Amino acid sequence: MVIQKIRNTTKNQKTLLTVMVVVLIFGLLGSYFIWQSPDFGTGVSPEQIEDQLAAYDDSIAKAKEKLAKNPDDYSILVEIASLYQAQGELLTAAERYNEVPTSYANVIEYYDRALANKPAELNAAAEADIYGKIANANWVIGYDEGADAAFDKALELDPTNWSVNYLHVMFLFASDGVDAALDAAKAYQALVKDDADLSKNADALVNQIQQMKDKESKSQDSEQENQ
Repeated sequence: MVIQKIRNTTKNQKTLLTVMVVVLIFGLLGSYFIWQSPDFGTGVSPEQIEDQLAAYDDSIAKAKEKLAKNPDDYSILVEIASLYQAQGELLTAAERYNEVPTSYANVIEYYDRALANKPAELNAAAEADIYGKIANANWVIGYDEGADAAFDKALELDPTNWSVNYLHVMFLFASDGVDAALDAAKAYQALVKDDADLSKNADALVNQIQQMKDKESKSQDSEQENQ
């Protein structure tokens, strides 16, 4: 689980992994929750977080009432999945880690159901975004195989999707190590080279992972010399 990785990693890696969790939760939510969430925001008090969680519970219950009348409605299924994803982030912020896996298991369930009832007009880019969210949810609950498969599907549908590529770098860093992450980060860097803001982010990401790789190599060399 990502949370466990944060607790067990080194200081430098912890910084990147903590950023990773934030990106994973917010990176693919889209505009819906920027505008529609119940007073969602950063820097809120524990009491406010609890109030927001209660609001999400209420929103989920109302959405499920709508779904009961239309069990195969794609839009409602996506709405519920998105609500559970935002709920999971808030539970993490509240350090209620034992409840986080349930939220993300629901994310996977409702996005899977949505894809099973996807409209004919759903394009590859939009479907890839959903698979990216499924990958994220699988990763957070510790199911790396499910995350890997969902990332593969997302990138098959839309290889140039920058947000999915970015999340994939994060996943590879945590699951496969710096070498795999560095290769993916360089591919992401090339993908976004024409976007000033994203390119700056990509350059920083590649540099940070490269520094970790260099430190790892020096550490290994030092250990071999000591032996």
